[in-house]
Amino acid sequence: MHSARNPDSGVFVVLEGADGSGKSTLTDMVIKNLHQEGLAVRRIHRERSEEHRNAEYATLVAAVRNIFQIGDEAAVPFELLTLASATQYTTIYHSQIAPSVAAGEIVIAESWWDKTWIRLGIEAQLCLKLDDAELCEFWKWQRSLFPPAPYIPTPDLTVLVDTPERDRVNWYSSANRYEPVFDDNGAVSHDAQEYGRFTSRIAKELRNVAEEKSWPILSNGYDQSPHDVGRRLTELIVAESSSGASASVARPDTRRSEK
Repeated sequence: MHSARNPDSGVFVVLEGADGSGKSTLTDMVIKNLHQEGLAVRRIHRERSEEHRNAEYATLVAAVRNIFQIGDEAAVPFELLTLASATQYTTIYHSQIAPSVAAGEIVIAESWWDKTWIRLGIEAQLCLKLDDAELCEFWKWQRSLFPPAPYIPTPDLTVLVDTPERDRVNWYSSANRYEPVFDDNGAVSHDAQEYGRFTSRIAKELRNVAEEKSWPILSNGYDQSPHDVGRRLTELIVAESSSGASASVARPDTRRSEK
């Protein structure tokens, strides 16, 4: 349950999903659809310094981004990457999201804290040879780091975009992506099949979180075209935006496990 929302305020929407799930493409579609509905929409851009409320916030976000771009992420302790990520998201919330929601805008973030701690935990397990119990303890610690409400409110709507492994592999190959992943031995890999296996682990854990938190799940690429998924996502956002402070949002049963 969300706390009561000012009916004049906007909404904070998160699209979660493993890398290569089509979040960016869907966000493009949804923003176009929402503009056609006459709604004000803001897309979160972490890399644009001008999007932040002040230069200090922009510098902090850029510093965290640089930590992740210095090369092999295994060279930076995973606990430091986790703390840096939590700091970055907190900064983005206060510098971009909160002011825009207060101004009545629909704010859309392509991925948020949940995918980040899941991915970093999986990477830590592969590189540090953590057993399952150690991974669970690391995840428990990671989840405790992010500020709870009322400091950072829960997003008004989080939707999981669930895409088959084959589509994520095809996207990685056809788009000539070079983002590194870790193979089962903890070695850095740019292989498309390794990318598929790695992101499938993220997808599995995100489905678990979606069930835990009752997120809607939209299957993208099973028997649904991106156009259909974008339309359904737009409907969910419009319904959330129109729900006001107390009205509940009727959502279709959008749950489906990846085959």
